[in-house]
Amino acid sequence: MGYLKYYEKENEIFSDVNDYVNGLLDINTILIIAKKLLKHYKLQFLHVELSKGECSSFVFSKTWNVGLKLKFSKSRTTLGVICHEVAHAIEYEKYQISKHGKRHFRIMKGVINYSKRRGYNKYTNSKEQSIQSLPKPFELNNPKSNL
Repeated sequence: MGYLKYYEKENEIFSDVNDYVNGLLDINTILIIAKKLLKHYKLQFLHVELSKGECSSFVFSKTWNVGLKLKFSKSRTTLGVICHEVAHAIEYEKYQISKHGKRHFRIMKGVINYSKRRGYNKYTNSKEQSIQSLPKPFELNNPKSNL
């Protein structure tokens, strides 16, 4: 499946978590949700960073010695984007390869369903919703916090 067709299908099926108008997340929320998902899927060794660009990505390279990391756009990240990139990390960890296909789609669906059950889809920048109940960023490093 071509990349553009894959993204089109993904946005159509998961439109509730890929809302680029009301569903954009702020920097703190991106980091908190990403860290929570990585902890749940036992991928805490991944480095999470924010980029100024428009795209998010899962980066892995054995030849460039970059290690494994998730990069999220500061301005265009939704819950769907976080789940998409975490699904890449899960797939890579389990199969040592990650590409857009049926397996990635199945894994991403599971990550999105888990995120919805945990209520992560409620935390957006829309005016009606608040991120008051999310833990503060400094609590991420506290092992006693309720992640």
